[in-house]
Amino acid sequence: MNNKPVRQSGSLLGRVPPHLLVAATAWVSRIIIAASGLMIMRILILALGTEQYALYAVLSGLQGWFMLADFGLGNSLQNHISEARAKDSGYDGFVALAVIGVGIALLVCVGLLMLLAPILVPKILPGFAGVAAASKVDYFVVAALLFMTTAVGSLMYRIWYAEQRGYLANLVPAVASLFSLAGVWWCSVSVQEYRFGWMVLASFLPAALFPALCLLWRSRRISVLLRDASLEKGRILLKRGAKFWGYALLAAAVLQVDYLIMTQLIPAGQIVIYNITTKFFTIAFMFYSAVLTALWPVCAEAAAQNDWQTIRKFLSRYLCVGGVFVALLTAVFALFMPQILSLLAPQANVTIPVSFILLTGLYIVLRVWCDTYSLVLQSMSYVRPFYLYLPFQAVASGLLQWFLAVRFGLYGIMLGLIASFALTAVWALPYFLRKRMLNHA
Repeated sequence: MNNKPVRQSGSLLGRVPPHLLVAATAWVSRIIIAASGLMIMRILILALGTEQYALYAVLSGLQGWFMLADFGLGNSLQNHISEARAKDSGYDGFVALAVIGVGIALLVCVGLLMLLAPILVPKILPGFAGVAAASKVDYFVVAALLFMTTAVGSLMYRIWYAEQRGYLANLVPAVASLFSLAGVWWCSVSVQEYRFGWMVLASFLPAALFPALCLLWRSRRISVLLRDASLEKGRILLKRGAKFWGYALLAAAVLQVDYLIMTQLIPAGQIVIYNITTKFFTIAFMFYSAVLTALWPVCAEAAAQNDWQTIRKFLSRYLCVGGVFVALLTAVFALFMPQILSLLAPQANVTIPVSFILLTGLYIVLRVWCDTYSLVLQSMSYVRPFYLYLPFQAVASGLLQWFLAVRFGLYGIMLGLIASFALTAVWALPYFLRKRMLNHA
């Protein structure tokens, strides 16, 4: 079995450009995921109360760290498949090697988790006096195991996107979100003992289990796939994966330290404010991210053919769309904040200042700019620029968030994030992309 690019059929569906089909299904999927996520938030706040929901928010905020468990093999495999499709060649060997690689990575990460969790949890989760220390370790381990399984299973999403069958990668998370919603609702009405732990399991298990099962099914004939494998292909896959993993690690150091800092400096009530605000923007931002993800293979194939005009059109079009989208989103949230809050958190007893909403909107605009340029560079497997500026941004992000949070509380976290992007990525990413285009014109 040697995979080849799938040809378009003469049907109406076959005449739709693959990236548009993927983007359309992504929007439908994101609507389902967004609605499910907002309803899950409401149920959790009502069932758990402010302090326990703050603990849940911190655990979910750590997901980015555990998503590193695939060691960059997902992105590496996606680009290899896109390049193989552009050259009309097979890629079974790369798929088999990536599956074996993420399996080994998961085993290593689970071992480290069991060894380090009792040491890390007291430092990461020092507050939450209403939760026993042993229980916090248990919750942390369960959440971490589910997040790492999600990271490994997401390899299947990368395969689907690279094969321009991303509509499957959109369908599975949507179905998983509905199962999560049903599970959380059932826990809220039927479970009294160990409710928090069961709700953590119900929230995160479907998103971990479904793609993992799909990956197992795809690799059920791995002995056949391995016939196309070689040590050289494994070396190439790991080398490129290591670059992506290093980038992801640095990105986590920039984007995933907020909750770690807040657990040390910010009270539970303000953590809930931060979580509700950022989750509202993040859920909405998923729609833009879905379009970017669907366009990854398009950019990869364009870059492989040195078609820079297509990439320039992509940048100008989607930067404009993303900026307008975030501006409208910010205005809606600021104008209708009381009504939105009454729907999402009717008993949270918190108020979100409009100034914090506007500040978060500015941060998301910067993310639109940086994520768009970042996707283009990654689709080209050109990750060297990230190693040049991300270490500085990671240090700046951590230090600025800490010191500004000491001075300005919750606002300091967002100000630190904004400053770290403005000082580095906002100008560095366009510079490196222009340089790359000139060198390969």
